[in-house]
Amino acid sequence: MLVNKSDLTSFEKFINLFTTIRPGEGRSVGWLLLHAFLLMCAYYLVRTTRETFILTEGSAALRSYASGIQAALLIFILPLYGALFRLQDKSLLIQRINLILAVSLIPFFIAHQMDFHIGFVLFIWSGIMAVMVTSQFWAFATDLLNPKTGQRLFAVIGMGISLGALSGTILAKQLLDLIGADGLLIAAALMFASTLPLSKLSNDSVPIESRPPPLDAQADSVQKLFGGLALVVKDRYLMSIAVLVVLLNWSGATGEFVLNDFIKDASMAMPEVDREIWIGKFQAGIMFWVTLLSALFQLLFVSRIIIKFGIRVALAVSPAIFVVSYMFMGALPLLAVTRWAVITIKSLDYSLLNTCRNALLLPTSRSVKYEGKTAIDTLFFRFGDLLSALTVLIGVEFLRWNHGEFIIVNIILAACMLLVSLRIGKSYAQRIALPAFNSAPFVGEQIPDATICSGKCTHHVIPPNAFLDDDAGEVLTIRAELHCGSALPGWVRLDKRKHIIEATPPAGHREELVIRVIATDYDGLFTSQTFRLTIED
Repeated sequence: MLVNKSDLTSFEKFINLFTTIRPGEGRSVGWLLLHAFLLMCAYYLVRTTRETFILTEGSAALRSYASGIQAALLIFILPLYGALFRLQDKSLLIQRINLILAVSLIPFFIAHQMDFHIGFVLFIWSGIMAVMVTSQFWAFATDLLNPKTGQRLFAVIGMGISLGALSGTILAKQLLDLIGADGLLIAAALMFASTLPLSKLSNDSVPIESRPPPLDAQADSVQKLFGGLALVVKDRYLMSIAVLVVLLNWSGATGEFVLNDFIKDASMAMPEVDREIWIGKFQAGIMFWVTLLSALFQLLFVSRIIIKFGIRVALAVSPAIFVVSYMFMGALPLLAVTRWAVITIKSLDYSLLNTCRNALLLPTSRSVKYEGKTAIDTLFFRFGDLLSALTVLIGVEFLRWNHGEFIIVNIILAACMLLVSLRIGKSYAQRIALPAFNSAPFVGEQIPDATICSGKCTHHVIPPNAFLDDDAGEVLTIRAELHCGSALPGWVRLDKRKHIIEATPPAGHREELVIRVIATDYDGLFTSQTFRLTIED
């Protein structure tokens, strides 16, 4: 359908500055934005706490080993999650998971108040929490929206993720001196609890035409036993996404080890009390820049890159920049260079790459969106951590590597990511082109011919149903040219916002123009129709 911008609410007009939105979608986008914002703000309070505790109570290597343990625990968690998925309403499912995360932070607060060292255990749990929070939110979003709608709106919804992370980082930095690192845990628990009603509000506000088609499949006995892991292993497309996630986190965790080793060395000369505050603020500073740049990328570039080049190309942009960033780290192995390289990599990961990765599951069944995605974003994500931990263990304890050797490993991993992303992009393009997800637009109501007077400004309206598309959630864009393919005369203009042909022919001008109006869908399929514009004195 053609969307007349005058039919949009004020909020939808604001969203339309960044992407195309259909009338009625604004409420659901607003609730999803708020939900994402609160979730990420809460998580980044926890993240600041865990980074402070793990580096003051242990070492950068211990931090890497803790990441590896998470992968082993997730093997047991995934089947339990699969059973929960098959029993619960999906808006209720995400509510209960967020409630569990909120309540789980209270014992950590109590233990730290009793002078227990909680850094190692908190790091393990918060790592599982991190992937569950984002995975469940995006699984819920992909379940609410059809592929066409998701491709248009995911970049905007991702702003909630980026802005929430940015706000959480700023808030953590301000609250550290007031309530301490452990006090951030209670603040995060309260924020997680505040998200509980938002999933139902989001679900109820999605327009029918923006919802996905039914693509569910009955779970077999193997899937019931192994959860989403079975779904991923038997699907080459999902397995390729899982490999991308493994490579992403393997290189990311190894890069963080190099950075944290620099930080640990820089803080060794400080007294223990000052060291805890300095590390906390340094880590908060890194997260601030990561979240700020993520928010700016998400706001200014992500939707434009996806709309201009499509998911297939956009998916490969981040890995290509990762290769260059790791090369800079290797050429100038300094704390400042490593810090900004990691900030750049994480900013692109959390904005462009994250949006593209979540969009990859739009043309899949509900079980894949929840169970398959959870397996990818938890088990395979943490398997990347496990490989990084093994890399650190072997490199530090047996091979006595310096920073340079770890960076070379990351350059290789980023190059592999680029190759895998190109393959996934090709498979995604083939999936989204299937008739179940994409059909070409077609001509509906005929654009009437018009006769206008020279020397006067005339508006000729293109009917709202001039072009139609059977794809749910599709928004067509239009352009106009002369029938021969030439550009319109300077005194004829198409107002794409109001779908009006505006003509002001010179006085005394007489001519008959045959104008072709072309309608294009999100994936580049198009149709056209012509009408005659006659100019008389």
